[in-house]
Amino acid sequence: MDREQPSRFLRLPTELRLMIYERIDCEVHYHSAGFPMTEPSRRISIVVRSVPTSLLLTCHQVHSEADKIMQKEIQTSIVDQQPEIQVRNLTPVSMQLNALDHVLDILMKTFNGTRDQVILQTFTLPYTPNAQHHLANLPQFHATALMKALESPRTKDMLRAISFHCRIKEETLTKFVQQTIRQLLRAHRPDIYIRGESVNDGAAIAAMCMTQFHETGVGIFYNQLKHKN
Repeated sequence: MDREQPSRFLRLPTELRLMIYERIDCEVHYHSAGFPMTEPSRRISIVVRSVPTSLLLTCHQVHSEADKIMQKEIQTSIVDQQPEIQVRNLTPVSMQLNALDHVLDILMKTFNGTRDQVILQTFTLPYTPNAQHHLANLPQFHATALMKALESPRTKDMLRAISFHCRIKEETLTKFVQQTIRQLLRAHRPDIYIRGESVNDGAAIAAMCMTQFHETGVGIFYNQLKHKN
């Protein structure tokens, strides 16, 4: 029997394949949370970014060629981005604002739980000047700490309950929380940006954040979106 021929893609020059890998962009998805059917004019959307890393599973050669490029894209387009939530037509008594309250609550609790795990890990390291501070900021320490925080029974129960309450898939909510915590841990200042369409949106969010999230160490900022003409 004839030996299996390589695919046409693998027969391309390596330089062309590398150019193709570099053209793969991050996808940005907006997932509605809350009660769009009962309050169609009001909306909260969590922003989830994704890079099609399934390409790395194609074969060993593609993986070896594309891995560094894909990791760079993940770092630039996901980890280094600011956490973002978009809202529209919120009021102090709207169910959508209540949904936003739940989403921010799980973010804050998971962020604090992850930071606690990082601190616990640094205590297991041999002490040398500045070593604990340096190692505590390594990505692998953040990844391990975040995984432990997400796997705690309390966090899982909260994700399940908020997913049901906010009418959003648990898998999507978990991915959003995971991305947001990674972004907060890597940022010089841990800030979450909520973008809306009106001054009223900002006032409703400010009133909620002033009473519930002012002691978390995470900044919550409101930006008004610019309408396209």
